[in-house]
Amino acid sequence: MEAVRRTMAVPEGEPRYERWGQNVRTAVFSHTLLSLCLAEGGACAEGMTVGEEGRRIAEAVPHPASLGTAYRTLGRLSLRQGNRHQALPRLERAVRRCEAAALPCQVSLLAPD
Repeated sequence: MEAVRRTMAVPEGEPRYERWGQNVRTAVFSHTLLSLCLAEGGACAEGMTVGEEGRRIAEAVPHPASLGTAYRTLGRLSLRQGNRHQALPRLERAVRRCEAAALPCQVSLLAPD
């Protein structure tokens, strides 16, 4: 998790929003990965905070795969906390973003584990 935190420490500005050849913005991916790791370790509240920051980054530079990933992560964390009322709208947003951008592989990642 420390390596992911270092990746997140990129200064504000242009590099923060780069994809570097990846499908998802690097800053968004780092935040979503760390948020899922934190939740696995029992720190769901901190994971949700980190995931929300990833969502804000994704919304600042509207990129469909990044938005889908951010909403998917928040939806999964909400489900993990037992909050289905919060999870469903987030997961639905993730599906809409991925479908609108013709990203079927992203939609398949929304299936239950």
